[in-house]
Amino acid sequence: MSKKISLAVLLGFTLLALLGANGPAPPVKPAPTAEQLVEQLGDPDFHKRNAAVAQLEALGAAALPALYKAQNHDDPEVRRRAGELIPILEAASLLAPRRVTLNAQQQPIRQVLDAIAKQTGYRIECWVGNEQQRYDFQFDNQPFWQALDHVCHAAGLVLQQGYGDNQLRLHHQDGYVPYVYYDGPVRVVANGFQHHRSIDFSFLPRTPSGSRRSESLYFSFSIFVEPRLPLLGMGETRLTAAYDSENHSMLPHPTGSSADPEPFGRRWTSRYGSGYRSYSHQTQVALLPPAEKAQSVKLIQGSVPILLLANQKPEVITDKVLESKGKRVKVGATSFVIEDVTATANKQYQIKMTITEEGKDNPNDYTWINSLYQRIELHDEEGNKYQMYGNSWGSSGPNHANVTFTYASRGNAKLGPPSKLIYYLWSTVQHQVRFEFRNLPLP
Repeated sequence: MSKKISLAVLLGFTLLALLGANGPAPPVKPAPTAEQLVEQLGDPDFHKRNAAVAQLEALGAAALPALYKAQNHDDPEVRRRAGELIPILEAASLLAPRRVTLNAQQQPIRQVLDAIAKQTGYRIECWVGNEQQRYDFQFDNQPFWQALDHVCHAAGLVLQQGYGDNQLRLHHQDGYVPYVYYDGPVRVVANGFQHHRSIDFSFLPRTPSGSRRSESLYFSFSIFVEPRLPLLGMGETRLTAAYDSENHSMLPHPTGSSADPEPFGRRWTSRYGSGYRSYSHQTQVALLPPAEKAQSVKLIQGSVPILLLANQKPEVITDKVLESKGKRVKVGATSFVIEDVTATANKQYQIKMTITEEGKDNPNDYTWINSLYQRIELHDEEGNKYQMYGNSWGSSGPNHANVTFTYASRGNAKLGPPSKLIYYLWSTVQHQVRFEFRNLPLP
């Protein structure tokens, strides 16, 4: 009898243990909201304050509305920490890549690219080799450049260098781009090496040590930016690692101070870089020659600072441009005097202006002048844009310009009479682009 009771008790305990193991899980505590984390920024516990900072950073752009409100918070510690977080999260949000989610099954490549264009807002034009071929693609929150390159690789398309506008053009080619590195909204492509060796024996010194041999090696690469972030300028490339297949260092000898206080170098001499928007740029960096037996560059790693156009805010100079002779307008730090507006016999419009900029950050910054023709637009009442067909410059300097712009309709476009003259306020951001390539073949 006792054995039966013991067995029953044992079975009961086993059943209870199994029920406990497989029973309902305890309720999961919901993650704190951005508003709750903002309040935690003022917690008396230092560790809780720091934990709130880390969680808000992890939320990214979703935390910004709560942080903006916190700028008027009663607690000075909350205001201080919110003020420190806002620019960090704004920059991270700005430099985050556009994302693509797509489930394409047996679709022509144009239809796939149209879906990507619709999601990102980017204009994509392509020349396809086989219009009838169908493809399958599955993207789940894929960064834009990775998704586009995956499509290009499958369909035999290659992205072309920019044409001066923000349209992406893909051409059919029997090949692919093998060496690509992605850094947020930036795509870095390794182009190649230029290896040059020479000897000058037109004159030889009598001393044996006076060799007249020379050798140089350059690594060239291109940077492509997403169309929403035009490229305005590029600084000096800095290499952090470079060695060949024989583990021979190819890093050039350092020049100047190794402790440069400027994180972006000393080559930013203006607000607008070159003053011209572009969407791709090619550059190169010098390397030491490889070892004689080396067949490839095992690793090359570095960074290059770029200047991006972060925001373009349109401001109306006048909404009755044909009646605006003599009008004076100030937009931000820029003043406009419309000297004359003339309609020519061939349906062109010439607008003569004096433009003055009050910026004093660099008295020799001529890139503001270079940027003007990209920042002034003429529209009709419906917002349709006139094409600029020429500009004539009078006396100009770093902060003033006398200029006449000529506008007309583009091709066969039907436009209404010109109405609005618009000036775009530009704001820029610097970004340190990192790149890394492995096993690059040497010439």
